[in-house]
Amino acid sequence: CKQTKLFYVFVFLSTGFLLAQGDAENEVKQTEIEKRQETILYGLDSEVAALIETLIIDDDEQFSDSLISIFNSSSNTELREKIINYCIHFNDNALKDFAITVIEDPFDENRSTVSLVCKYIEKLEINETAPALQEILETENEDLYEMAISALSIVGGSEQAVFLANMFDDEDLDTIRKQQLVKALGALQVLETWDKLVERAEDENENLYVRMYAAEAIGQMKKPESIDVLIRLFDSTDPNLRQYVLKGLSHFTDEKVQTLIISAVKDNYWKVRQEAISIIQKLDIIAAAPYLLYRAKNDSEKVIVYDALEALASLGDKKGIEYLIEIVKDDKKNDVLRSKSAESLLKNKVKDGYKAVIVAAEKSLEKSRDKNLRYALGKLFVKYPDRAWGEICEKYLHHDDVATKGTGLDIYNKNTYSNLTSLIEQIAEEDKSSAIKTKAKRILESKKN
Repeated sequence: CKQTKLFYVFVFLSTGFLLAQGDAENEVKQTEIEKRQETILYGLDSEVAALIETLIIDDDEQFSDSLISIFNSSSNTELREKIINYCIHFNDNALKDFAITVIEDPFDENRSTVSLVCKYIEKLEINETAPALQEILETENEDLYEMAISALSIVGGSEQAVFLANMFDDEDLDTIRKQQLVKALGALQVLETWDKLVERAEDENENLYVRMYAAEAIGQMKKPESIDVLIRLFDSTDPNLRQYVLKGLSHFTDEKVQTLIISAVKDNYWKVRQEAISIIQKLDIIAAAPYLLYRAKNDSEKVIVYDALEALASLGDKKGIEYLIEIVKDDKKNDVLRSKSAESLLKNKVKDGYKAVIVAAEKSLEKSRDKNLRYALGKLFVKYPDRAWGEICEKYLHHDDVATKGTGLDIYNKNTYSNLTSLIEQIAEEDKSSAIKTKAKRILESKKN
Protein backbone atom coordinates (compact mmCIF):
# COMPACT_ATOMS: atom_id res chain seq x y z
CA CYS A 1 0.00 0.00 0.00
CA LYS A 2 1.00 3.64 -0.36
CA GLN A 3 1.64 4.11 3.40
CA THR A 4 3.93 1.08 3.50
CA LYS A 5 5.94 2.39 0.52
CA LEU A 6 6.28 5.78 2.16
CA PHE A 7 7.47 4.10 5.37
CA TYR A 8 10.22 2.20 3.55
CA VAL A 9 11.26 5.34 1.70
CA PHE A 10 11.52 7.14 5.05
CA VAL A 11 13.58 4.31 6.57
CA PHE A 12 15.86 4.28 3.51
CA LEU A 13 16.44 8.02 3.62
CA SER A 14 16.96 8.02 7.41
CA THR A 15 19.45 5.19 7.18
CA GLY A 16 21.27 6.94 4.37
CA PHE A 17 21.43 10.15 6.39
CA LEU A 18 22.84 8.38 9.47
CA LEU A 19 25.43 6.54 7.39
CA ALA A 20 26.43 9.77 5.68
CA GLN A 21 26.70 11.48 9.07
CA GLY A 22 28.85 8.64 10.38
CA ASP A 23 31.07 8.81 7.28
CA ALA A 24 31.47 12.56 7.78
CA GLU A 25 32.53 12.09 11.40
CA ASN A 26 34.99 9.36 10.44
CA GLU A 27 36.33 11.61 7.69
CA VAL A 28 36.94 14.41 10.22
CA LYS A 29 38.74 11.98 12.54
CA GLN A 30 40.79 10.61 9.65
CA THR A 31 41.69 14.14 8.56
CA GLU A 32 42.97 14.96 12.07
CA ILE A 33 45.03 11.76 12.15
CA GLU A 34 46.54 12.58 8.77
CA LYS A 35 47.26 16.15 9.85
CA ARG A 36 49.10 14.96 12.95
CA GLN A 37 51.07 12.40 10.95
CA GLU A 38 52.09 15.08 8.46
CA THR A 39 53.26 17.35 11.28
CA ILE A 40 55.41 14.54 12.64
CA LEU A 41 56.87 13.77 9.21
CA TYR A 42 57.36 17.26 7.81
CA GLY A 43 56.89 19.75 10.66
CA LEU A 44 59.48 21.92 12.32
CA ASP A 45 61.01 20.56 15.50
CA SER A 46 59.06 23.17 17.47
CA GLU A 47 55.81 22.09 15.77
CA VAL A 48 56.43 18.43 16.55
CA ALA A 49 57.31 19.32 20.14
CA ALA A 50 54.02 21.25 20.51
CA LEU A 51 52.10 18.34 18.96
CA ILE A 52 53.62 15.90 21.47
CA GLU A 53 52.16 17.95 24.32
CA THR A 54 48.74 17.73 22.62
CA LEU A 55 49.11 13.98 22.12
CA ILE A 56 49.82 13.56 25.84
CA ILE A 57 46.78 15.67 26.79
CA ASP A 58 44.61 13.68 24.35
CA ASP A 59 46.06 10.33 25.49
CA ASP A 60 46.86 9.62 21.84
CA GLU A 61 49.63 7.02 21.63
CA GLN A 62 49.11 5.87 18.05
CA PHE A 63 52.13 7.82 16.79
CA SER A 64 54.66 6.11 19.03
CA ASP A 65 56.60 4.42 16.22
CA SER A 66 56.88 7.65 14.23
CA LEU A 67 58.11 9.60 17.25
CA ILE A 68 60.68 6.96 18.18
CA SER A 69 61.96 7.14 14.61
CA ILE A 70 62.42 10.91 15.02
CA PHE A 71 64.09 10.38 18.40
CA ASN A 72 66.67 8.08 16.84
CA SER A 73 67.49 10.53 14.04
CA SER A 74 67.15 13.95 15.70
CA SER A 75 69.89 15.91 17.45
CA ASN A 76 67.43 18.45 18.92
CA THR A 77 67.67 18.01 22.69
CA GLU A 78 64.36 19.70 23.46
CA LEU A 79 62.48 17.52 20.96
CA ARG A 80 64.15 14.33 22.21
CA GLU A 81 63.21 15.23 25.79
CA LYS A 82 59.59 15.78 24.71
CA ILE A 83 59.61 12.27 23.25
CA ILE A 84 61.06 10.86 26.49
CA ASN A 85 58.19 12.58 28.33
CA TYR A 86 55.77 11.00 25.85
CA CYS A 87 57.18 7.56 26.59
CA ILE A 88 57.00 8.20 30.34
CA HIS A 89 53.34 9.18 30.03
CA PHE A 90 52.40 6.10 28.01
CA ASN A 91 54.72 3.70 29.85
CA ASP A 92 56.34 2.93 26.48
CA ASN A 93 59.45 0.73 26.72
CA ALA A 94 60.77 1.74 23.29
CA LEU A 95 63.54 3.81 24.90
CA LYS A 96 64.62 1.19 27.42
CA ASP A 97 67.98 0.49 25.75
CA PHE A 98 68.63 4.21 25.41
CA ALA A 99 67.88 4.73 29.13
CA ILE A 100 70.27 1.94 30.15
CA THR A 101 73.02 3.39 27.93
CA VAL A 102 72.58 6.91 29.32
CA ILE A 103 72.55 5.86 32.97
CA GLU A 104 75.70 3.79 32.50
CA ASP A 105 77.57 6.91 31.32
CA PRO A 106 75.50 9.99 32.21
CA PHE A 107 78.24 12.59 32.58
CA ASP A 108 78.31 13.80 28.97
CA GLU A 109 74.52 14.15 28.73
CA ASN A 110 72.51 17.25 29.59
CA ARG A 111 71.38 17.20 33.20
CA SER A 112 67.75 17.68 32.10
CA THR A 113 68.00 14.61 29.85
CA VAL A 114 69.48 12.48 32.64
CA SER A 115 66.73 13.67 34.97
CA LEU A 116 64.05 12.56 32.49
CA VAL A 117 65.83 9.24 31.94
CA CYS A 118 65.75 8.65 35.71
CA LYS A 119 62.01 9.36 35.74
CA TYR A 120 61.62 6.97 32.81
CA ILE A 121 63.55 4.30 34.73
CA GLU A 122 61.28 4.83 37.75
CA LYS A 123 58.07 4.68 35.72
CA LEU A 124 59.03 1.52 33.83
CA GLU A 125 60.88 0.04 36.83
CA ILE A 126 63.97 -0.87 34.80
CA ASN A 127 65.74 -2.92 37.45
CA GLU A 128 68.79 -3.56 35.27
CA THR A 129 69.86 0.03 35.89
CA ALA A 130 70.29 -0.42 39.67
CA PRO A 131 74.08 -1.12 39.58
CA ALA A 132 74.68 1.90 37.33
CA LEU A 133 72.63 4.15 39.60
CA GLN A 134 74.66 2.91 42.56
CA GLU A 135 77.86 3.78 40.69
CA ILE A 136 76.59 7.33 40.15
CA LEU A 137 76.12 7.70 43.89
CA GLU A 138 79.61 6.32 44.51
CA THR A 139 81.05 9.14 42.37
CA GLU A 140 79.39 11.65 44.75
CA ASN A 141 78.34 13.78 41.78
CA GLU A 142 76.24 16.59 43.26
CA ASP A 143 74.22 17.23 40.09
CA LEU A 144 73.04 13.64 39.72
CA TYR A 145 72.71 12.60 43.36
CA GLU A 146 69.05 13.41 43.98
CA MET A 147 67.73 11.96 40.72
CA ALA A 148 69.86 8.82 41.07
CA ILE A 149 68.73 8.07 44.60
CA SER A 150 65.09 8.67 43.62
CA ALA A 151 65.33 6.14 40.78
CA LEU A 152 67.28 3.70 42.94
CA SER A 153 64.50 3.79 45.55
CA ILE A 154 62.24 2.19 42.93
CA VAL A 155 64.52 -0.20 41.04
CA GLY A 156 67.10 -1.09 43.71
CA GLY A 157 67.35 -4.42 45.50
CA SER A 158 68.88 -5.67 48.73
CA GLU A 159 72.42 -4.87 47.64
CA GLN A 160 71.55 -1.27 46.86
CA ALA A 161 69.54 -0.86 50.07
CA VAL A 162 72.48 -2.01 52.19
CA PHE A 163 74.75 0.31 50.22
CA LEU A 164 72.43 3.25 50.95
CA ALA A 165 72.21 2.34 54.64
CA ASN A 166 76.01 2.21 54.91
CA MET A 167 76.19 5.75 53.55
CA PHE A 168 75.02 6.89 57.00
CA ASP A 169 78.50 5.99 58.27
CA ASP A 170 79.87 9.02 56.43
CA GLU A 171 80.34 11.67 59.10
CA ASP A 172 80.25 14.43 56.48
CA LEU A 173 76.82 13.39 55.17
CA ASP A 174 74.62 16.49 55.13
CA THR A 175 71.03 16.66 56.38
CA ILE A 176 69.39 16.81 52.95
CA ARG A 177 71.16 13.63 51.85
CA LYS A 178 70.22 11.89 55.06
CA GLN A 179 66.57 12.73 54.43
CA GLN A 180 66.77 11.41 50.87
CA LEU A 181 68.45 8.22 52.05
CA VAL A 182 65.84 7.53 54.70
CA LYS A 183 63.00 8.05 52.20
CA ALA A 184 64.69 5.71 49.72
CA LEU A 185 65.17 3.00 52.33
CA GLY A 186 61.53 3.28 53.32
CA ALA A 187 60.52 2.74 49.70
CA LEU A 188 62.87 -0.24 49.24
CA GLN A 189 61.72 -1.92 52.50
CA VAL A 190 64.76 -4.18 52.84
CA LEU A 191 64.85 -5.64 56.35
CA GLU A 192 68.66 -5.67 56.51
CA THR A 193 68.50 -1.88 56.83
CA TRP A 194 65.97 -1.86 59.70
CA ASP A 195 68.57 -1.44 62.48
CA LYS A 196 70.11 1.59 60.78
CA LEU A 197 66.71 3.24 60.44
CA VAL A 198 65.78 2.54 64.06
CA GLU A 199 69.07 4.12 65.08
CA ARG A 200 68.20 7.25 63.08
CA ALA A 201 64.66 7.42 64.48
CA GLU A 202 65.73 7.06 68.11
CA ASP A 203 68.67 9.49 67.97
CA GLU A 204 67.42 12.66 69.69
CA ASN A 205 70.40 14.58 68.31
CA GLU A 206 69.47 13.68 64.74
CA ASN A 207 67.71 16.12 62.40
CA LEU A 208 63.95 16.10 63.06
CA TYR A 209 62.97 15.32 59.47
CA VAL A 210 65.44 12.44 59.29
CA ARG A 211 63.84 11.01 62.46
CA MET A 212 60.35 11.54 61.05
CA TYR A 213 61.08 9.79 57.75
CA ALA A 214 62.92 6.99 59.58
CA ALA A 215 59.90 6.38 61.83
CA GLU A 216 57.65 6.10 58.80
CA ALA A 217 60.17 3.84 57.02
CA ILE A 218 60.48 1.26 59.79
CA GLY A 219 56.70 1.04 59.84
CA GLN A 220 56.63 0.49 56.07
CA MET A 221 58.82 -2.58 56.56
CA LYS A 222 55.98 -4.19 58.60
CA LYS A 223 58.41 -5.84 60.97
CA PRO A 224 56.54 -6.65 64.22
CA GLU A 225 59.41 -5.30 66.33
CA SER A 226 58.70 -1.86 64.85
CA ILE A 227 55.52 -1.55 66.92
CA ASP A 228 57.20 -1.17 70.31
CA VAL A 229 59.84 1.15 68.85
CA LEU A 230 57.18 3.41 67.37
CA ILE A 231 54.99 3.39 70.47
CA ARG A 232 57.99 4.57 72.49
CA LEU A 233 58.70 7.28 69.95
CA PHE A 234 55.11 8.51 70.20
CA ASP A 235 55.97 9.87 73.65
CA SER A 236 58.03 12.55 71.92
CA THR A 237 57.18 16.15 72.70
CA ASP A 238 57.56 17.05 69.02
CA PRO A 239 54.17 16.84 67.26
CA ASN A 240 55.73 16.36 63.81
CA LEU A 241 57.53 13.25 64.97
CA ARG A 242 54.32 11.95 66.55
CA GLN A 243 52.53 12.45 63.23
CA TYR A 244 55.12 10.37 61.37
CA VAL A 245 55.11 7.72 64.06
CA LEU A 246 51.41 7.32 63.30
CA LYS A 247 52.23 6.96 59.60
CA GLY A 248 54.56 4.12 60.55
CA LEU A 249 51.97 2.49 62.82
CA SER A 250 49.33 2.63 60.08
CA HIS A 251 50.88 -0.55 58.63
CA PHE A 252 49.85 -2.61 61.66
CA THR A 253 46.46 -3.75 63.00
CA ASP A 254 47.43 -4.94 66.50
CA GLU A 255 45.05 -3.98 69.28
CA LYS A 256 47.62 -1.85 71.10
CA VAL A 257 48.30 0.02 67.86
CA GLN A 258 44.60 0.74 67.39
CA THR A 259 44.34 1.90 71.00
CA LEU A 260 47.16 4.38 70.47
CA ILE A 261 45.68 5.64 67.21
CA ILE A 262 42.32 6.24 68.87
CA SER A 263 44.01 8.13 71.70
CA ALA A 264 45.81 10.26 69.09
CA VAL A 265 42.44 11.68 68.03
CA LYS A 266 42.70 13.71 71.27
CA ASP A 267 46.23 14.97 70.58
CA ASN A 268 46.75 18.72 71.10
CA TYR A 269 48.35 19.13 67.68
CA TRP A 270 45.82 19.20 64.83
CA LYS A 271 48.04 17.41 62.29
CA VAL A 272 48.40 14.47 64.67
CA ARG A 273 44.62 14.35 65.06
CA GLN A 274 44.23 14.52 61.30
CA GLU A 275 46.69 11.69 60.74
CA ALA A 276 44.92 9.55 63.34
CA ILE A 277 41.54 10.13 61.68
CA SER A 278 42.98 9.18 58.29
CA ILE A 279 44.37 5.92 59.69
CA ILE A 280 41.09 5.14 61.45
CA GLN A 281 39.39 5.27 58.05
CA LYS A 282 42.12 3.19 56.43
CA LEU A 283 42.01 0.48 59.11
CA ASP A 284 38.24 0.74 59.65
CA ILE A 285 38.58 1.15 63.42
CA ILE A 286 34.91 1.15 64.48
CA ALA A 287 35.74 1.71 68.15
CA ALA A 288 36.94 5.21 67.29
CA ALA A 289 33.46 6.43 66.28
CA PRO A 290 32.56 8.19 69.60
CA TYR A 291 35.86 10.08 69.52
CA LEU A 292 35.23 11.13 65.92
CA LEU A 293 31.72 12.31 66.75
CA TYR A 294 33.06 14.45 69.58
CA ARG A 295 35.66 15.99 67.28
CA ALA A 296 33.02 16.63 64.60
CA LYS A 297 30.95 18.52 67.12
CA ASN A 298 33.66 20.34 69.05
CA ASP A 299 36.99 20.61 67.26
CA SER A 300 38.35 24.13 66.81
CA GLU A 301 39.96 23.25 63.46
CA LYS A 302 37.49 23.13 60.56
CA VAL A 303 39.63 20.66 58.64
CA ILE A 304 39.39 18.21 61.55
CA VAL A 305 35.62 18.67 61.72
CA TYR A 306 35.31 17.86 58.01
CA ASP A 307 37.67 14.87 58.24
CA ALA A 308 35.79 13.53 61.25
CA LEU A 309 32.47 13.78 59.38
CA GLU A 310 33.95 11.93 56.42
CA ALA A 311 35.34 9.20 58.70
CA LEU A 312 31.99 8.74 60.47
CA ALA A 313 30.27 8.18 57.13
CA SER A 314 33.05 5.84 56.01
CA LEU A 315 32.73 3.74 59.17
CA GLY A 316 28.94 3.61 58.80
CA ASP A 317 28.49 4.69 62.43
CA LYS A 318 24.77 5.09 63.15
CA LYS A 319 25.03 8.08 65.50
CA GLY A 320 27.56 9.73 63.23
CA ILE A 321 25.32 9.35 60.19
CA GLU A 322 22.35 10.72 62.12
CA TYR A 323 24.46 13.75 63.01
CA LEU A 324 25.48 14.22 59.37
CA ILE A 325 21.85 14.14 58.27
CA GLU A 326 20.93 16.66 60.97
CA ILE A 327 23.56 19.07 59.63
CA VAL A 328 22.34 18.72 56.05
CA LYS A 329 18.78 19.47 57.16
CA ASP A 330 19.67 22.43 59.39
CA ASP A 331 19.42 25.64 57.34
CA LYS A 332 20.97 27.53 60.25
CA LYS A 333 24.29 25.77 59.64
CA ASN A 334 26.70 27.37 57.19
CA ASP A 335 26.71 26.22 53.56
CA VAL A 336 30.22 24.78 53.65
CA LEU A 337 29.49 22.53 56.63
CA ARG A 338 26.22 21.35 55.07
CA SER A 339 27.83 20.61 51.71
CA LYS A 340 30.77 18.83 53.37
CA SER A 341 28.33 16.69 55.33
CA ALA A 342 26.36 15.96 52.17
CA GLU A 343 29.54 14.95 50.36
CA SER A 344 30.48 12.57 53.15
CA LEU A 345 27.11 10.86 52.76
CA LEU A 346 27.20 10.69 48.97
CA LYS A 347 30.85 9.70 48.67
CA ASN A 348 30.32 6.76 51.00
CA LYS A 349 26.95 5.85 49.43
CA VAL A 350 25.02 6.27 52.68
CA LYS A 351 21.56 5.76 51.17
CA ASP A 352 19.81 6.80 54.39
CA GLY A 353 21.13 10.31 53.84
CA TYR A 354 20.12 10.75 50.20
CA LYS A 355 16.65 12.11 50.95
CA ALA A 356 18.02 14.80 53.25
CA VAL A 357 20.50 15.94 50.58
CA ILE A 358 17.81 16.02 47.89
CA VAL A 359 15.42 18.00 50.11
CA ALA A 360 18.18 20.47 50.96
CA ALA A 361 18.85 20.94 47.24
CA GLU A 362 15.15 21.43 46.53
CA LYS A 363 14.88 24.13 49.19
CA SER A 364 18.01 25.84 47.89
CA LEU A 365 16.31 26.19 44.50
CA GLU A 366 13.60 28.33 46.06
CA LYS A 367 15.74 31.17 47.43
CA SER A 368 18.47 33.14 45.70
CA ARG A 369 20.35 33.51 49.00
CA ASP A 370 20.91 29.74 48.99
CA LYS A 371 22.53 29.66 45.56
CA ASN A 372 25.98 28.74 46.92
CA LEU A 373 24.57 25.67 48.62
CA ARG A 374 22.57 24.88 45.49
CA TYR A 375 25.69 24.98 43.33
CA ALA A 376 27.70 22.94 45.83
CA LEU A 377 25.05 20.20 46.08
CA GLY A 378 24.61 20.20 42.31
CA LYS A 379 28.33 19.55 41.87
CA LEU A 380 28.02 16.62 44.26
CA PHE A 381 25.22 15.10 42.15
CA VAL A 382 27.63 15.31 39.22
CA LYS A 383 30.64 14.01 41.16
CA TYR A 384 28.77 11.03 42.66
CA PRO A 385 26.38 9.76 39.95
CA ASP A 386 23.26 7.88 41.01
CA ARG A 387 19.84 7.14 39.55
CA ALA A 388 18.38 8.77 42.66
CA TRP A 389 19.17 12.27 41.33
CA GLY A 390 16.65 12.12 38.45
CA GLU A 391 13.91 14.32 39.94
CA ILE A 392 16.27 16.91 41.41
CA CYS A 393 18.07 17.04 38.07
CA GLU A 394 14.81 18.01 36.39
CA LYS A 395 14.26 20.79 38.93
CA TYR A 396 17.72 22.18 38.28
CA LEU A 397 16.97 22.13 34.56
CA HIS A 398 13.73 24.11 35.04
CA HIS A 399 15.42 26.83 37.10
CA ASP A 400 15.74 30.35 35.66
CA ASP A 401 19.32 30.84 36.87
CA VAL A 402 21.78 30.06 34.05
CA ALA A 403 24.43 28.51 36.33
CA THR A 404 21.80 26.33 38.00
CA LYS A 405 20.45 25.12 34.67
CA GLY A 406 24.00 24.47 33.51
CA THR A 407 24.54 22.34 36.61
CA GLY A 408 21.36 20.45 35.76
CA LEU A 409 22.81 19.70 32.33
CA ASP A 410 25.98 18.40 33.99
CA ILE A 411 23.92 16.12 36.25
CA TYR A 412 22.02 14.80 33.23
CA ASN A 413 25.22 14.34 31.25
CA LYS A 414 26.79 12.29 34.02
CA ASN A 415 23.73 10.13 34.66
CA THR A 416 21.66 10.20 31.43
CA TYR A 417 18.05 10.05 32.60
CA SER A 418 16.17 8.92 29.49
CA ASN A 419 12.92 10.51 30.69
CA LEU A 420 14.63 13.92 30.61
CA THR A 421 16.06 13.68 27.08
CA SER A 422 13.09 15.50 25.55
CA LEU A 423 13.59 18.35 28.03
CA ILE A 424 17.27 18.58 27.05
CA GLU A 425 16.22 18.72 23.39
CA GLN A 426 13.78 21.52 24.20
CA ILE A 427 16.50 23.46 26.02
CA ALA A 428 18.85 22.96 23.07
CA GLU A 429 16.29 24.59 20.76
CA GLU A 430 14.50 27.19 22.89
CA ASP A 431 16.56 28.34 25.87
CA LYS A 432 17.20 32.08 26.21
CA SER A 433 20.88 31.55 26.95
CA SER A 434 23.01 30.74 23.92
CA ALA A 435 25.63 29.17 26.20
CA ILE A 436 23.04 26.81 27.69
CA LYS A 437 21.68 25.93 24.24
CA THR A 438 25.16 25.16 22.99
CA LYS A 439 25.93 23.05 26.03
CA ALA A 440 22.68 21.09 25.68
CA LYS A 441 23.36 20.43 21.99
CA ARG A 442 26.87 19.25 22.76
CA ILE A 443 25.58 16.83 25.40
CA LEU A 444 22.93 15.43 23.07
CA GLU A 445 25.53 14.98 20.34
CA SER A 446 27.89 13.16 22.69
CA LYS A 447 25.11 10.77 23.73
CA LYS A 448 24.50 9.84 20.08
CA ASN A 449 28.15 8.94 19.64
